[in-house]
Amino acid sequence: MSQRGSRAAFSEWLLTGAGPWVTAGVEVEPGDVAAFRRQNETAGVVRVRRLVLALLVLNWVGWVTDPWLLHGRAGVEPALGEGRFWISVFGLALVAATYWRPVSSRVGANVLAWVGTVGLCAGMALTMGRIGGPSTAWFHYMHVVLFVTLLAWAAPLHRMGMVAALWGVLLGGYFGVEPRHLVDPLAGSAVTHVSMVAALVLVIGLRLDHGRLRLFLFKRSAERASARLEARVAEQTVRIQGLLDHVAQAREDERRDLAAELHDEMGQVLTGMRLVLKVARGRAEAEGSGLAGVLGQLGEMLQQASWTVRNLLVRLRPRVLDDLGLAAAAEWLAERTDGLPGVSCGFTSAGVAWRLSAAHETAAFRVLQ
Repeated sequence: MSQRGSRAAFSEWLLTGAGPWVTAGVEVEPGDVAAFRRQNETAGVVRVRRLVLALLVLNWVGWVTDPWLLHGRAGVEPALGEGRFWISVFGLALVAATYWRPVSSRVGANVLAWVGTVGLCAGMALTMGRIGGPSTAWFHYMHVVLFVTLLAWAAPLHRMGMVAALWGVLLGGYFGVEPRHLVDPLAGSAVTHVSMVAALVLVIGLRLDHGRLRLFLFKRSAERASARLEARVAEQTVRIQGLLDHVAQAREDERRDLAAELHDEMGQVLTGMRLVLKVARGRAEAEGSGLAGVLGQLGEMLQQASWTVRNLLVRLRPRVLDDLGLAAAAEWLAERTDGLPGVSCGFTSAGVAWRLSAAHETAAFRVLQ
């Protein structure tokens, strides 16, 4: 990749989070990244609401337990109580704002996220600054606020700006209201500690954003691949069904042709043989020849052969189905089946005059068979 291409890819990653190293190995379409951002922005308002409600509950639990936990610490409880009050007011106003329709837009969701996190950090910094300096444990409670930014996805440039803004708000609110904390022996160490936590939160956030976007892109790619596979399966199923229908129709055509040939050719031959045999038997009986009995047995064999051929014709393709239709063929089949030992079968119809297509009548008759 050229230097210009590298700069363009880096700029794309900063603004959208979708650099080549993020989308590598994933089938990405032009609208995927935009769809991912819309999904996060749509859910952002709900996330802010849930987060603020959870923080409010924790704040109220702490407010109730402060008299017991902070017993004997002069000046701490009043300042902390005042901070909890204003944080509660701000949080309730923020929750109410999430139900305002303009906030549900893309710009409104981003503004709400910025106002909420910055306001929370400012309230925490101002409260902790009034309670004690960097040499006390109160300063380090502010570190937790930075991790709030990890809850939702953000473009890299947006995340960098958010972490930097929160870092500035925390330190500015803490030392700005109480400048005396700057002369605390541990002030430099405290600022360094907050800066390290902010850098760590930024690295973790960028890594989480990378994984969230890739997971979404993989899911979209898998959905498209699944849709293509389903389409191919449906197409092949239609083709296979067409082949099966063609094979079934070819088999029926072959049965029809074979039945017609047997009926026309074999039937005529057997009929002719029976007539010739009848004449020969009559002459043998008139002459008193002993061949009369043999010719009689041969006639019975020919009759049995005729019945066999007739049954074969019926099994191949009954003429009644082609000549009279499905209803007549079904009635004929029921009568033949009713004659079998131990079988009782009947068929009634409403006398419908119309005919189905040949393929449908054949399929229905085969089901009846």
